[in-house]
Amino acid sequence: MKRAVVVSATEDYLPFVKVLFHSLETRGGLPDDFERVVLNQATCDFATALPIPAGALDVIPETAFVPPVPRMERASVSRLLVPQLLKDYDYVVSLDADMVCLRDCGELWSSGPSRHPFLACRDVAARHYYPGQIARLDLDPYSIINGGLLVFSPPADSVDILDQFALGKLRAEHSYGCCEQGYWSYYWQKFRSGELGWLHPSFNACVDVHFQDILNDHPRILHFPGPPRHRTLLETRDGGPLFDQWRTIAREVPGIL
Repeated sequence: MKRAVVVSATEDYLPFVKVLFHSLETRGGLPDDFERVVLNQATCDFATALPIPAGALDVIPETAFVPPVPRMERASVSRLLVPQLLKDYDYVVSLDADMVCLRDCGELWSSGPSRHPFLACRDVAARHYYPGQIARLDLDPYSIINGGLLVFSPPADSVDILDQFALGKLRAEHSYGCCEQGYWSYYWQKFRSGELGWLHPSFNACVDVHFQDILNDHPRILHFPGPPRHRTLLETRDGGPLFDQWRTIAREVPGIL
């Protein structure tokens, strides 16, 4: 079986990818047979580089983002390409660069025929940040995915359908924010709900005011969303004990801190 852990990251995020991979190996029990892959990066000395094909994101309109943001700042949307670009793999775990593993994640590394072809964690903060958009799209606010951690083991036809839908058929009115999870939430809720299973929230514990219950429930993977959080991690000692946990692991990786 061909398996991979993939992170979408531009060059400035590579230090965080190094810390993430290190934490998965030393805390999360990441098996050696999982290939380490970095998407959206032409060169990488610690993982397999998988550049995005030229023009692959051109089908996504500028108006699909609220508010619209420059194309060069939309690296997170490249995660829409993960199922298609890694369709030769049997099992893929896709993570954000702004995550760090704190303890064993054995459940992520085991695949079996009884599992759903797609797995994700619920985004409990979405209903606080995007209530109007979610209501307009008639989505279940308690079944919005957080795109920071996604697991794929789909049949080929599901990959093709997801690819066509997310990159071709879906338009601005079907996305509630400036990231890809609005696309996928609409897709799975409206068309392929039977293909999506839910992971325990401890696998994607966002450092967010609306995620406090998750953070108190022994998180396995912490998620520090947004570039400002990255600057806090690297350049200051503010942010509290959760940020200190990231820095503790980062100090084990040469050249990070």
